[in-house]
Amino acid sequence: MNSVIPFAPVAKEVTMKIRNIRILVCAAIIIIAGISQAEDTVPAFPKSARIDEFLKSERLKLTVKSEDALVNGYILVVAQGKGRTQAQARTAAHAVAVGMVANILADLPVAENTLLKTVQRDYSDTISVTISGHIRGVQRLETDFNAEEKIAYELARLGISASGQLIAALHGELAAQPDTRKALFGQRLLYTLPAGIPPVESDGLIVEVGGTGFKPAVVNRIFVSTGELVFDPCAGDKNAIVETTPPLFSGSLEAARGILEKRGLLNLLTVKAEALSNGSDLTVTSDDAAKILAGETAMKMLTRRNVVYVLGVETAGKQGDEAK
Repeated sequence: MNSVIPFAPVAKEVTMKIRNIRILVCAAIIIIAGISQAEDTVPAFPKSARIDEFLKSERLKLTVKSEDALVNGYILVVAQGKGRTQAQARTAAHAVAVGMVANILADLPVAENTLLKTVQRDYSDTISVTISGHIRGVQRLETDFNAEEKIAYELARLGISASGQLIAALHGELAAQPDTRKALFGQRLLYTLPAGIPPVESDGLIVEVGGTGFKPAVVNRIFVSTGELVFDPCAGDKNAIVETTPPLFSGSLEAARGILEKRGLLNLLTVKAEALSNGSDLTVTSDDAAKILAGETAMKMLTRRNVVYVLGVETAGKQGDEAK
């Protein structure tokens, strides 16, 4: 089957040909299209006992809103489709699932108050093409079929972090396009390490942000309290971005240490940060900024993207303990 669902912030009607039978699948039935505008609205995913059991056994969480995708590292949805045959119903269910993924992905926060659909529409054709390619790569994890009602159910997943590489691709494209970066982030002065501070052998950074109003995004920058830029995950070596795939989020300090220790990192620096008014950027004290850059000078922990943001129970409790 060759089917392509256009990436768009609104539902699209998808036409597919199966054994010379044309099936119109209206993705308008995606009742969660507006969930990121109404965060308290829980989407009414179709219910399937087989899929529910799979979710429980694999300890997976359905994606309620776009921020969940960043924290969990994937978009996961359940869709249903109806057809005259089982094959037609399953094809219809997959088309709807891909459309659901596209709608959630469209509302993924890139930075500050800018959504991915805004970047795709206003700034970057390259990013638009990158996103479309990943949407065509949506995985079918589990299926079910109600023979009596001729309804198929599908559990579909799009990986967006370390396994799926979408976030890495977005970081790489943003880093490679100065015009897009300038439009999104503007120009900021860089913080420099004060004279006389020696390098520190910190190879990983943990940033505690729980309870500060912090909003996970594709790009979470760190500033010093005086306004200079300390860390921009889109700056620097594009290869390092693609290899390490920021951002990483955790629900606790213990989980954050576990993420970095899996990379063989043991000399970890932990700092506390406050969210700025836009929610996605952070500020640290001058002392902590100096410690961060001292670690960067010695071990390149920022360049290698060995950074984990600890959301804390208040922010991460409903979204998962860590990004995998």
